Amino acid sequence: MSFSASLSRDKLFRASSEHEFIQLVSNGQLKQQQFDRWLTQDYLFVKHLCHFVAHVLVNAPRQDYKILISGLSTLEEELTWFEKKLKEKNINIENIKPLPANLNYQNWISELISSKKSYLSLITTYYAIEICYYQAWKSVKNRDYQEYADRWGSKEFELYIDQLRVYVDNASVTASDDDKNDASHLWNTIMEFEIDFWNMAINETS
Repeated sequence: MSFSASLSRDKLFRASSEHEFIQLVSNGQLKQQQFDRWLTQDYLFVKHLCHFVAHVLVNAPRQDYKILISGLSTLEEELTWFEKKLKEKNINIENIKPLPANLNYQNWISELISSKKSYLSLITTYYAIEICYYQAWKSVKNRDYQEYADRWGSKEFELYIDQLRVYVDNASVTASDDDKNDASHLWNTIMEFEIDFWNMAINETS
């Protein structure tokens, strides 16, 4: 079994397609206020994620540069897209403040950047974040959210995630057992943060 195959799929699905937020999106019962809360908070998170992906790149082997650099470029384009969507909703990005669950997630990522983690741990973390969004949005069939499903459930995004999975498995070949255990722990931790993030969108006090 490959290292990526050993990572918990049950936790992944609970943090993505099975989560209440995605279920409400799919059945059309999500309130607009809840969706807008998610949209604003995700914009802030993506801004922070750029710093993390840059850190992964700094620690990556040369053969992984191309995909990681393209990922950073995509995130920059995504920020522009977020800003356009928020402007359409008359939401001033300067007034957006991170809610506790988002802030906790960002602070944890900042601590990860400042720690001396193996490349396996870093690339597994990035893979976890991206595959969670893919699994969530590819399950959405509600046409009212087609633009979002097309963005994060696309074949292009799937291929990008598949490449990240290859990087994870390649990094695991020479990794120590301690590094593998740490990467697995980080995978599980990401899934908990993702669940908290979706919950935050539904519950304003989160």
